[in-house]
This record gives sequence, C-alpha cells and structure tokens, in this order.
Amino acid sequence: MHGVTAELNYKRGYPPVVNPAAGAGLAALAAQDTVGAERFSTDFQPSMGCEDFAFLLRGVGDGAYAWIGAGDVGPGEGLHGNRFVFDDDIVPIGMRYFLNVVHRALPRMR
Repeated sequence: MHGVTAELNYKRGYPPVVNPAAGAGLAALAAQDTVGAERFSTDFQPSMGCEDFAFLLRGVGDGAYAWIGAGDVGPGEGLHGNRFVFDDDIVPIGMRYFLNVVHRALPRMR
C-alpha cells in the first residue's frame, strides 16, 4: 500500500541443549552420590539460555548439561555475564561430582 519492501537475513545461532536420557540419568546418579538423594533436585524452571555445550552434545551423542549450584542467575543475567556471582564454596563439591561422573561412566579397572 505504501510501496515498502523488506529483506530479512536470519542467521541460525545455537541449537537447544537437550540432555539425552542416558546422560541425564548418569549425571543424576553422580549428583546423588555426591550430595545425597535428599539434596538432589530437578525441580526448577526450564532455561531458554543458549550454551555452546549443545554442539558438544550433538558431537558425542550422549552426556548431560547439569547445574551444580554455582550461584543464582537473576533476570537479565547469565552464567557467563559480568553480573553473575560465582559461589566459590561449590568448587570442592563440583570436583567430587565430576569424579563421580567419571567413576560411573568409565568401566572399573580390575
């Protein structure tokens, strides 16, 4: 009606992070090994954030993106943003968690 035209250039960004069931199950068991079943939870709102871990999951076919309680992310903030306050007290727990992931993922040496 007014002679307006438009052109849209859309560039796809990061794919969604989707944890495969096997990887999520292993991560959940490792977390429970680390902090106990009573302190383990999956009761949180889904996140719409993007993460380069999505590419890793697509490449290896199994794994899990897990939140270990490194701090609260507020509105308009991000885990990699300059306003995120990392809880340093989580470091020893995170180390134990990742060791438990390895112990569960790799066959036991006899």
